[in-house]
Amino acid sequence: MRVLDDIIRNNFDEIHIVQIVCDDDCNIVRYNKYAKESFEEKSSFPLEQLPLYKALSPKLLNAMKIKKHTYDAFFVNYKSEVTNIRRLSDVDGCRAYYAEYEPVIDGETGKVLHYFLIKDATDYVGTVYEKSIDSAKFRDLMSTVGMAHIDFMPQEMMLDIVGGRDGHNAVGVSLKDPLRNIVHPDDLQRGLSYFKRAAKSTDKPHSTMLRIYSQTLKEYREFAFKLFPVKDVDGAFLKFSGYCVDMTERLSEIKRHDIKKNASINRLRKEKKDIEDTKSRMDEMISMMGHDLRSPLNSILGFSEMMTTVDSREEREELFGFIKKGVEQMSLLVNDILESSRLDAGTMKYNVRSIDVKEVMSDVYSAHLPIFKDLKIDLHLSLPETELTIETDKMRLIEILNNYLSNAIKYTHEGSVSLSCHEEDDGCYFHVKDTGVGIAKKDCDRVFDRYEMLGSDVPGTGLGLFICKELAIALGGKVGCTSDKGHGSDFWLWLPSKS
Repeated sequence: MRVLDDIIRNNFDEIHIVQIVCDDDCNIVRYNKYAKESFEEKSSFPLEQLPLYKALSPKLLNAMKIKKHTYDAFFVNYKSEVTNIRRLSDVDGCRAYYAEYEPVIDGETGKVLHYFLIKDATDYVGTVYEKSIDSAKFRDLMSTVGMAHIDFMPQEMMLDIVGGRDGHNAVGVSLKDPLRNIVHPDDLQRGLSYFKRAAKSTDKPHSTMLRIYSQTLKEYREFAFKLFPVKDVDGAFLKFSGYCVDMTERLSEIKRHDIKKNASINRLRKEKKDIEDTKSRMDEMISMMGHDLRSPLNSILGFSEMMTTVDSREEREELFGFIKKGVEQMSLLVNDILESSRLDAGTMKYNVRSIDVKEVMSDVYSAHLPIFKDLKIDLHLSLPETELTIETDKMRLIEILNNYLSNAIKYTHEGSVSLSCHEEDDGCYFHVKDTGVGIAKKDCDRVFDRYEMLGSDVPGTGLGLFICKELAIALGGKVGCTSDKGHGSDFWLWLPSKS
């Protein structure tokens, strides 16, 4: 039997749990600060009238008869009547309390007094009540609280386990027996090691997590174990006292949160990498663009200065032609950059209407014939025999075909380039085939990426094919390429017949 002075000296006033000491007539002999604060603030429990403690007398008398530690749970309604939880059908209008009792001895008088530790469990019980589907679980408070009290005596390797939703009341049980019956087989060795480790180190708390089988829920649940060393007035170790708490829902919530957090982190990492890749490509593109713009600009400046030194009309016209080509080249570079910016900003405008495919193909072919006259490349046109119309933006279609043809010219030094179309898959396929250097099969999709240029010695920004892809998608179509290194390429575009 513990001495009252030992309890009082052991954080009696600091601990945030109600502690009171009564005599045989239920008169309060001692109470801690938290008891005073808790019950004086509640109008239903005026401390000076002691209704709570007087109402406890039947349980107190029963506790005095059995003369040993007693743990119980009870409800106190707003009329200060103690009602056994097992007889209560619901918790509305009541306060739920968890109580522990043990007899103590007054060190000065030698008189036996009665020590109660009382904790308000209403919020916890209410939360469980709201979440539970089966209200029958609340007929017994201990069957709803996923927490049990543990006393561990390391000298004897014995356990007392009281409470919990499965109603444990195991006192003086050998360590291995209760663990083998309730701990998950994979956690059994860790559980034994936990208690053995605590037995060797009695000067500090010990924690662990074990999977415990719940007879009530018919499943293994994740429990957190915590043991604290209990000492006598002289500082000698007596036992470990603590608890195990069901953390399954909390751990699931943490896991869900971690999954979301990891997903967010991975998404941010990907976005960061995409930004870094884009920046790297932009830096490369700016470097290339600076070189590509510098070349025609230097040509323009040089030929402009030369025009002031020549006398003949023929020479001036030739120099003017060189200047015009330089301006056109600069215009194409700047136009690619502006087109890419409009696509990113979503400000590109489209004028979708019914168009004659053969007419568009003929116009594109005719516009490029003068360009091919000065090249060692033949341009061929193949049109369908029947009339073919689709609903699309005529100018954007021409822009894509122009880009395809310009790309073919860059990578074809001699041979031929052919422009064709045919009806298929409820739409129209357009093809620009060349006999140029070709592309490795693994790079056929990559050529449509932003700033992608497979030939570093070829002028351009690496935006032309990217613009083609984005325009095609905006018009409900798609682009692609079939090629093999050294055997030419076939760049195709498919657009639906109806938008």
